[in-house]
Amino acid sequence: MANQYGPTKLQKVETPGWKLDCQRGLMAFAAWWLAALLVSGLLPSMSPNLPISPLWMANSLAYGTVLAIGLKPIPYFGLAALTWNVARGDAPLEILAGTAAFVLLMFFVVEFSGWLGRHVERDRARRLLRVPIIAIMSATLFTLLGI
Repeated sequence: MANQYGPTKLQKVETPGWKLDCQRGLMAFAAWWLAALLVSGLLPSMSPNLPISPLWMANSLAYGTVLAIGLKPIPYFGLAALTWNVARGDAPLEILAGTAAFVLLMFFVVEFSGWLGRHVERDRARRLLRVPIIAIMSATLFTLLGI
């Protein structure tokens, strides 16, 4: 006999929602790594003395995903950036600073988008303000940190 009050607590735990979140997270991780590899292969380091690779494509993919989906993929993108920095052989302080800045910027993207949604009435104005300000903040923070 079927339960007329909906699924039981045990059935709710067994639903594939967390599996779907994990799959999406792994896709986010893999997409960020693929974008980082492509950009690093196409555009090598800026100079031999300053081994900064332009990861703007991978980071913009992360920012766009966070804008579209929300906060759920942030840990996966953070883990992707962390493993990327470790694989490159960066110093521990650079790894910590770069990963922390990237994760904080993703939270900034979500909060700033929400703030624009509450304070700017026109949809077109929100979209036109969102992208350049996020790009300026990202470039400024990573430039100031030197990573």
